[in-house]
Amino acid sequence: MKEPLFFLATGFLFFYTSNIIATGYYHQMRLYSPTFAKSFYALNYIFNILLSIFTSTAFIICYKNNNKV
Repeated sequence: MKEPLFFLATGFLFFYTSNIIATGYYHQMRLYSPTFAKSFYALNYIFNILLSIFTSTAFIICYKNNNKV
C-alpha cells in the first residue's frame, strides 16, 4: 500500500460516486422525504472529507518515497 495512485483513485471513487448519487437523485428523494434527502445530501460532506484524507495520504507517500536516500 505504498502506491499514491491507489489513494488518489480511491478518494476520487468515493467522492464522485457519492456526488453523482447525492446530486442526481436529490430532487426525487426530496419529493419522497425531505428530511431523508437532506440527511443523504449531508453524506456528501463526509465523502469530501474522505477525499481530502486520501489525497493528503497520497501526497505524504509521494514525499516519503522521493526523500529516500
